[in-house]
Amino acid sequence: TSHLADAAGLQRLRHADPKQIASMFRGEHPQTVALVLAHLAPPQAALVLKEFDADLCADVTMRMARMEKVSPDMLEMIERSLGA
Repeated sequence: TSHLADAAGLQRLRHADPKQIASMFRGEHPQTVALVLAHLAPPQAALVLKEFDADLCADVTMRMARMEKVSPDMLEMIERSLGA
C-alpha cells in the first residue's frame, strides 16, 4: 500500500460521490488527476472519468497507463492539497 493510499484526504475521496470528485478536480492538471484516480478503486475511478469530457478523460487515462513510481514528496504534496 502506498503512503497516499493510507492518507486521510484520500480516504475522504473513497467515500465521495464520483460527480463531486470530478467537480473538485476540474481545472487541475491531468497528471494530478491521474495520480489521484490511480489510488482509488478502479470502479470508482471509472465513474469519475465518465464525468470528464472525452479529451480530458483520454488524457488522464493515458497518463494513468504510463504512470511510473511517484516520489513520496509528490504524494505528500497531493495529500496536503486534499486537506488532510
